[in-house]
Amino acid sequence: MVKAFNTVPAADLESQGDVDKPLDERRAIPIASDTAKAKTVVSRLIEDISFVAADNGDLEQSKTQWPGTPIYGKEATTQQAREVLEI
Repeated sequence: MVKAFNTVPAADLESQGDVDKPLDERRAIPIASDTAKAKTVVSRLIEDISFVAADNGDLEQSKTQWPGTPIYGKEATTQQAREVLEI
């Protein structure tokens, strides 16, 4: 199980992916899972749709991705997401 995509509005997924941007400049999508293999699979999917995954730890840590948290709906690069999530 992986928690991902909940912090990004569907319209942003449609409009903000940019395959020509370097990974460190793409919008980050926080992900959390208790399984490394699952994180790898979802990270690849995120890159395939022109975003980049920001590893937010395990599922317990995923509460920092809930609505009302600082990362929810925020347009951020991986570095910015790490700062907001304090990871």
